[in-house]
Amino acid sequence: MDLREKTTKDDFDLRFQRLGWQSFSYKPRYSDPQVIRQRWSISPSTGANITLQAFYQDFGDNSFRKLLRAVFQTRTSQELERICSRPKLDDHLTFMQEQEIAVFEEGYWRKSPKYQDIYDIGRTLEWYVAEWFRSELKSPARHGVHVEGMAHGGDLDVVAFVDDMRIMIECKSGNPDKITKTQMELFLRRAAEFNPTIALLLIDTEVEISKQIEMVRQVFLKSTFIGPGSSRKWNVDCVHISNAEKSIDRSLRETLLSHNSGKNDNRPLVGLSLPPAQSRQKTAADHIKDLQLRVEIQRNRPSQAETMATWMERVGDSDYHYIQEVFSGESPIEKGHLVNCRLLVRQGKLRAEDDDGVTLGPFYWDEKKRYCATV
Repeated sequence: MDLREKTTKDDFDLRFQRLGWQSFSYKPRYSDPQVIRQRWSISPSTGANITLQAFYQDFGDNSFRKLLRAVFQTRTSQELERICSRPKLDDHLTFMQEQEIAVFEEGYWRKSPKYQDIYDIGRTLEWYVAEWFRSELKSPARHGVHVEGMAHGGDLDVVAFVDDMRIMIECKSGNPDKITKTQMELFLRRAAEFNPTIALLLIDTEVEISKQIEMVRQVFLKSTFIGPGSSRKWNVDCVHISNAEKSIDRSLRETLLSHNSGKNDNRPLVGLSLPPAQSRQKTAADHIKDLQLRVEIQRNRPSQAETMATWMERVGDSDYHYIQEVFSGESPIEKGHLVNCRLLVRQGKLRAEDDDGVTLGPFYWDEKKRYCATV
């Protein structure tokens, strides 16, 4: 365990318990095996001292994270030069080499063998955001928070307490166009259940996110679980969505400022109401449309083997994922994959994370649980 785990105590647990949640867990702050981290405080090449915050500071640089994503996918020096110009490129790559994050072999930059089981920077992004609250605001925060008894999985990327505010951040890394409506709905459901002061969807991209903002609105309006037509009443004004156009630091500060000053910047659900047309009951035409969709799903339904192959292609077999995040259900083929997943779960080919390996099936798909391929 990193020494900082013991020496930097705070009241996170107590404040979490005061919300009424008694059974919860979170990832270690400085020794999570799925987080890329700094290994040395002295430069192996020059002998110079390196601050313990060096990796944290570099990771906050947008160009550093872009390079890190590229290196983890294996790239040539020429490809990396399109991402970051020299001399900053040389500084970042030297740091990655010294900290055993990246290696240069046979003309390619790739991740170090020490990180062979880490496929992206998602968990490290969550750690960084939690560390930002601890370092910049001296506020208790954790990443990878799992809450027993909370609906829809109970997994919160980051939870922080700033004065009397409880803050929940969901982090998305990579191409924002790959964010699905299902992922958006799960984010909103978690926000409705946890009931934070601020629920921020942070998308780590510099491109504009108007498409994703509109998606959040549409998902909310159509949701039967947390939308305006549902029985659940919750503080929809808490929802914020932001990118990292300038930096994550800037985005987090602007979110806090916007919320505390009562502005509606990047708060997509403020003032939304359900149009009367959306609250009507289904007509005969609606039922016919539903029947046609079911026929199309059956006609285009993939085989179970194809579903398993698609699962492996998208997420592999090394970690647990919510089925509804792997298969969006937004097309007949995707809906067919979901149907197959129910059968694969029943057969034990998709195994829940709480499966003890002893209890006999058949098993049934639970949307609140994550699953892993047993191949």
